[in-house]
Amino acid sequence: MSTIQKKCADFLRMTFNDLAGGKLGSGHAHEIVAAYFGYGTAAALRAEPKYQLAALDKAAILMPDLRLMDQRVQHLNGLPAGLPNVDELASLLSSFLNATATFQVRFGTPEISRSISMYPSFKKIP
Repeated sequence: MSTIQKKCADFLRMTFNDLAGGKLGSGHAHEIVAAYFGYGTAAALRAEPKYQLAALDKAAILMPDLRLMDQRVQHLNGLPAGLPNVDELASLLSSFLNATATFQVRFGTPEISRSISMYPSFKKIP
């Protein structure tokens, strides 16, 4: 298992426990983290042979998969009440990755958006 995946999941659990006083299970946290990185399940993330999270510091851009996070959160059974919404969870994870120098934002602060139009340097491919 990627130590980045584990650190992110542990961070989510600790943060949720501090914010809401509830308990976010390890399995749930790992599934949310996997969705953040664009994987349908935590097992799929662990099995990734080509794009390992250990190389995240080499990435030029990080775009959390908010739609997949929405889907995973909706389908996970037994999530605790008071869990922040997906946008907030993604923002927390992005800030954590930036603060721990796992992924450094090149300009400004981490931004979370559901629209690629927020990133004017990207061109949509027709």
